[in-house]
Amino acid sequence: LAPALGNNTAALQKLEQFVLHSVSKDIVSSHMDGSWFYIILLIYIGFSRSMLLATILIPIIMIAMALLLTPTSSMGSMLIRTVTWGAVALLAIPLSINLSLTRRAEFVMERRFKADLEEAVDAGRKADSILNHTLKNTMSEAAGEIELCLESPDVEEKAGHLQRSLFSLQRGMRSCHARQAYLHLSAGRYTLLLRPVQLSVFTRGYAAGRNLRCTTEDFTVLMDATLCGLIVDNAINNAFKHGHPDNPDVTFTTSTTRLGPGQPNRMLVTFCVENVASPIR
Repeated sequence: LAPALGNNTAALQKLEQFVLHSVSKDIVSSHMDGSWFYIILLIYIGFSRSMLLATILIPIIMIAMALLLTPTSSMGSMLIRTVTWGAVALLAIPLSINLSLTRRAEFVMERRFKADLEEAVDAGRKADSILNHTLKNTMSEAAGEIELCLESPDVEEKAGHLQRSLFSLQRGMRSCHARQAYLHLSAGRYTLLLRPVQLSVFTRGYAAGRNLRCTTEDFTVLMDATLCGLIVDNAINNAFKHGHPDNPDVTFTTSTTRLGPGQPNRMLVTFCVENVASPIR
């Protein structure tokens, strides 16, 4: 266009101004458009002090660079673009805060799930260890009674051994049913479940098939039969295991005591397991 305009100085000046203005506009637009990448990146990073500082500094740096590279750009255009870009930058702050809160919630949920999973696995391992120990002793008793039954020539003795073996197997089944209680106890989440229980029936169930003397009172009381049964069964097993090898003389006694005149319907139930100690202990 310059040769065509010839010596028209005014037209050349207007052309030069137009070109400079267009170049300045393109430079500013390219800087503003490139800043969207930083905004999206800041939103993705999430809210923090560095994010807030970057959101404040990026517009200042972009505008300063645009002013240095485009001295002929109009202040009105620059002001409009600055306000627009500043509004977008400010909008990025609540978006980044929301993203940070969402990530934090996901992190807390994942961490809590991992902790609960590890706790459940650990509780299951402890419960299985207790159950394995209990079943090992119970199955050993049952196997021993069956071997004695096979070796005994007397019919009545065979029947006695078989009956004691049956009681041992029933105790083993009861222990398997109590695995969930072992699991909750190991995890520290066991909840008491009080139900009416007849003491005579309860004590006979744990004394059946064992060579011990049992004394009980025939009352119906509210108690957690599962938890009390686990404690009583473990106490009786330990009494035989750590008692005198020839004659442990285990006794299982249940007694009740009224709490007082102010509580007529409440009583203290005591389970007592005694034995003759082993001479080597």
